[in-house]
Amino acid sequence: MPIKTGLNTEKQDPKVNSELPSASTQRINPTSQNGESKPVTSKIPSFSGFAAIKKSIVEKEASKAESRKALNLDSVREIWAGYAENNPSKNTTTALSTAILSLEGKKVVAKVPTIITRDIILQETGLIENLREQLHIPDLTIEAIVDKSAFPNFEENKPAQMLTQKEKYLLMLEKILNWESCRKKWP
Repeated sequence: MPIKTGLNTEKQDPKVNSELPSASTQRINPTSQNGESKPVTSKIPSFSGFAAIKKSIVEKEASKAESRKALNLDSVREIWAGYAENNPSKNTTTALSTAILSLEGKKVVAKVPTIITRDIILQETGLIENLREQLHIPDLTIEAIVDKSAFPNFEENKPAQMLTQKEKYLLMLEKILNWESCRKKWP
């Protein structure tokens, strides 16, 4: 019996060789449905592709930088008013229209008359996202400050004071006495 060395020196049947896949076609694409061997190709971008991507990024950043230079209080007020008009909540619309706006660097400062108004403005995450997107400033912030001195004509609604039992009784007696006096005057 001959010793097998791994080298096949015998002539093999051509039918047997055609049934066995060769080493170059044994890679099977994991996405193929029926186990067919398809070559796997991957697209590697060329250096010219990277240059085109870099060029488009530089152009977009330059246009954003131009719009950043155009950042002014009028553009912020315009976006702010547009957001207030399109907001379905009347309370939010009132709070946004009440605010007095100013600009300090990349910070929009809104002066408001009450704490409730300040909280309503700070809860409007859509407003800050809208401002950041339209002004192309991703690190823009909003600061709401309660400043009652900026609103001298603003009257704050005070809640009705709760009455004690004795106070209710005295008010009732006063009304009854007023009623009795009116009844006596006009028979």
